[in-house]
Amino acid sequence: MSTLKSKIVKATALSLALAVTHVCLGAELVRAASARLIAKATGVQGGAQGRLTTRGNNAVTVNGNSAKSGETIFSGQSIQTPAGVGATVNLPGIGRVDIAPNTNLTLTFENGKVDVVLVSGCVIVTANRGNAGSVESGGSTQKTEGDQGGTIDVCSSTTPGATPVVGQGAAAAAGAGAAGGTATAATTAAAAEGGLFGLGTAGTIGFISAAGIITTAAIVAPCRRGPNPSPGTPRGRNDECRD
Repeated sequence: MSTLKSKIVKATALSLALAVTHVCLGAELVRAASARLIAKATGVQGGAQGRLTTRGNNAVTVNGNSAKSGETIFSGQSIQTPAGVGATVNLPGIGRVDIAPNTNLTLTFENGKVDVVLVSGCVIVTANRGNAGSVESGGSTQKTEGDQGGTIDVCSSTTPGATPVVGQGAAAAAGAGAAGGTATAATTAAAAEGGLFGLGTAGTIGFISAAGIITTAAIVAPCRRGPNPSPGTPRGRNDECRD
């Protein structure tokens, strides 16, 4: 009797062990499958994305739809900017694309590179170090030096088939970017075209530096009061800074 009871206990224990093993194995398989699905979904959603900023939060067109500051930009989308509205697409870890008003382009990017096909208008592509950048326009392609990063300033030609304007500050002068059209852009363009007042690039830089020094000196120069000729004589305006 005791032998039968022992066999029953052993059989019951074995059955419970097999049941627990089956449950654990099933749970592990479900967990592994879930992990694969999550990883796959994360891979799709976790790809490189850009963030759009438009000048004055005015609308531009992205893939035919109206878009303003804060919109997410995905690789392969086309962007058109209207007159007076520049835009910037920030690409975290990759670089930045500054788009001038009246521009039509297609932007593609992924970790390590950013590429623009410029149909019309002007664009500045900035690739961070460790990334490569390129701009294709008018049948020619401008590229950064490998993956060392850099900036490409390009305006398409208004004449079909003609060579685009490259590296002359034309896109900066056209107001590329959400904050474009600044004095800095104008100065850059002037320097590229021969400098301010025809001084050339080096002369322009020297002129701006000298102007800054003179301005600073004028601001910080001390003004010392000279002695009053006599207590009864009012001090004149020109006496205030007399040595």
